[in-house]
Amino acid sequence: MDNEFKRFVQDELERITVKIATGADISANFQGTGFFVTPDGYIVTAWHCIKDAFNYKEEIYVECHDGKRFPAQVVKDKSVESLDIAVLKVNCENRKNCIPLGTVSKQHRNHEVISVGFPGIDKIETGIGSFEGQISRLVGSDDIEILNAILGPAKVADLFIITRVIV
Repeated sequence: MDNEFKRFVQDELERITVKIATGADISANFQGTGFFVTPDGYIVTAWHCIKDAFNYKEEIYVECHDGKRFPAQVVKDKSVESLDIAVLKVNCENRKNCIPLGTVSKQHRNHEVISVGFPGIDKIETGIGSFEGQISRLVGSDDIEILNAILGPAKVADLFIITRVIV
C-alpha cells in the first residue's frame, strides 16, 4: 500500500472517530473511542466504555474530530454486552463520513490494517493515534491478532472497534 493511500485512509478514519465520555466534560470523563458506522448518527464502541454510564443512568457524550459534542443514547437492541459491543445514537445532521461494518475472516490473514483511536485515559493529552499492522492470526470467530496495530496493551474488542481492514 503506498503512502499516499495510507494517509488518505488514516485521514478518513480520523474524521469518523469519536471520543466517548460520561458527562459533558469530555477530557475529565473520557471513557474510550468509537466510530460512526452510518450517516444518520450510529456509533459503535466497546461496551466497557459505556457500561458504568449505562448502569448508573449517566449521560453519555461523544466528541467528533471537529470538536462538536453530542449527547448519545445507547441502542439496547443493537448492543451486546457479552461481546463487548455497544451501539450509540447521536442526533446530528448529514454526517458525510462513516465507515460501514464488515467481517474479518481467515481469507483476510496477512491483509494490512490501519488502527485509529484515542490512547488510554492516562494519555488523553496525546490526541488521536494511528498505527499500521497486519492481520497475523484468526482463531475461531472471535479472536484476532494484529501485529503492530496497537502499541501497548489493548483488548481484542478495542482492536475490532478501531481497526479498518485495507483490502
